[in-house]
Amino acid sequence: MNAVQDAQDQLTKLIRCWEPIDSDDLSKGYTMSDLVYQVSSYVPSPESYSTV
Repeated sequence: MNAVQDAQDQLTKLIRCWEPIDSDDLSKGYTMSDLVYQVSSYVPSPESYSTV
């Protein structure tokens, strides 16, 4: 299997993401989510970020 085939296989699988343990107190750390997120090909444009 090459990198392209591996990437295509990953498109149909759910992934984990880091989530805060307590969103009101981020100092409590982070944990891995359940397998609930799909891979997205969305990449925001740098112009969409505010520099203020």
